[in-house]
Amino acid sequence: MDNLENEKDKMLWREAKKRVGFKNHLITYLLVNSFFWIMWYFMDGKTEDHGGIPWPAFSTFAWGFGIFWHFACTYL
Repeated sequence: MDNLENEKDKMLWREAKKRVGFKNHLITYLLVNSFFWIMWYFMDGKTEDHGGIPWPAFSTFAWGFGIFWHFACTYL
């Protein structure tokens, strides 16, 4: 019985660590991409042509795809 409780505790710790890791990843994503968008806005990077797409959109969408998979592996 005691061994079963230890295994359950280890499983709960793994799940908690995965959730904390995801939350830290999400906070980093939000802060860095917010910085990119603010920098783009104030540095008037709107005049550069990337097919009409602002350059921060590339990191936002690519990293956002990674965030989605991190979420799916953690919570689903």
